[in-house]
Amino acid sequence: MRSIKYVLILGVICIVSLGFYVGQVLSFDKIKFVVETKKGNPNEEVVQKMEVRLSEWGLNPNEYGISMNGNVTQRNKSKFSFIFSDESGWSDAPRSFQQFIWKNDTHVFTQDSITYGINRVNDDKLELQYWNAQTKKLVSAKIKVPKTQMNKQLRYSPFQRTADMLLIDSSTLSKEIEKEHIYQIDLTKKSMTKIKLPDRLGKGDTIRSFYDGKMIVDQERELEYPDDFLTETVVKDGKQSKILKEFDDIYASYVINDGKYIIGLEDSIEEPSDEKKLEWQIYNLESNQSSAKSIQFDSIASDEDFGYTNISVDHDHIYFAYKTKKDEVKSLVIDPLTSEIVYEANIYKKDSKNNIYLNEVTIN
Repeated sequence: MRSIKYVLILGVICIVSLGFYVGQVLSFDKIKFVVETKKGNPNEEVVQKMEVRLSEWGLNPNEYGISMNGNVTQRNKSKFSFIFSDESGWSDAPRSFQQFIWKNDTHVFTQDSITYGINRVNDDKLELQYWNAQTKKLVSAKIKVPKTQMNKQLRYSPFQRTADMLLIDSSTLSKEIEKEHIYQIDLTKKSMTKIKLPDRLGKGDTIRSFYDGKMIVDQERELEYPDDFLTETVVKDGKQSKILKEFDDIYASYVINDGKYIIGLEDSIEEPSDEKKLEWQIYNLESNQSSAKSIQFDSIASDEDFGYTNISVDHDHIYFAYKTKKDEVKSLVIDPLTSEIVYEANIYKKDSKNNIYLNEVTIN
């Protein structure tokens, strides 16, 4: 008789617990997000590519992807899904492409929502695969290596796409970069040719941008003490080298407009200040001119509020989001060449008592 009571009590507890859990899940599903456009058109192509990911931490964590036209996707419903989540830009790609990307010695590069992977098949051919996250299209091709390189054990790494040309550098198995050449793959003809650089690369140099016979290089220079290095951004055109001192204080740089410009984001948003600014440097390889741009933000309650920021640069624009004092997230699309705010919106939640946190800005 006593055992039956225990079973009944246990059953009641289970039912109550299940009801509480279901109630919590349903309450999460009732959450609504409002995207309030302040400037611009959410249907503009460059704006449609933006998605802001927010997370809600209550009894059960959830992540939401919010597009600027108001579409909301609930992505996760358990703590384990956060631990094992796939943050790569090709998570929706076919399994064959994901297996290729994670294959040993496959070198990966992403630009304008397209992820390129290159792996050397043998002395004669490369395998090229690329996945367009917007069109959901996968392209795979075998590329014949130039005859002069057929017997060389080189690894090829994509670093820039200009129009229909994918630019790649090369290194030996010892990771020593070839000093005088890069290569380009014609994505239309599926052919590969060698390009002579305007200047030799130094040890540890990395090409950031190649445009009209000029290149921008991250140049590593050894200092007085062992294992102490300084990285400088240098422009080389074959006649002279120019160190971009204005890029010394940047924390991230990006190549835009087919390599014509390189922009460097400054670390000013992390500095304690009542006036918050997003600042960046621009170098024009065509005119050999530098310029500085910035955008001032107001209604910032504290450094802590502004600390929840996320920046992404793609499709020749800056995508920026930060949390405001009203427990809202402000999202912006910025033209980096003019500092014009192309689009601005406030995102806030309805019917939820849980705090919302800004995770990241993703570009589809």
